[in-house]
Amino acid sequence: MKYYLSDSLLAYEYDEGWRYLVMPDMNSIEEGNHLENEIKLLKPQELKTLLEAEIKKRLYQIEVLKYELKAIPGTVINSLRGEKMV
Repeated sequence: MKYYLSDSLLAYEYDEGWRYLVMPDMNSIEEGNHLENEIKLLKPQELKTLLEAEIKKRLYQIEVLKYELKAIPGTVINSLRGEKMV
């Protein structure tokens, strides 16, 4: 995020206000530069749905990694609750 003051050269060229640098994908090097009024906020339910999907995806990835660790002989895995699994 960057703020272009109204009396700055950048504001003169690109308009004053907040500008956001947005990456369409977290694994991408591409980026876009957008003014505050160009960004559409998600509705609370849309945001909740996206976050729940991301959490579900990450939990699945954790389970896959735990399974892979179990395949390594002599490995002990500590769960989030502090229990030990072999």
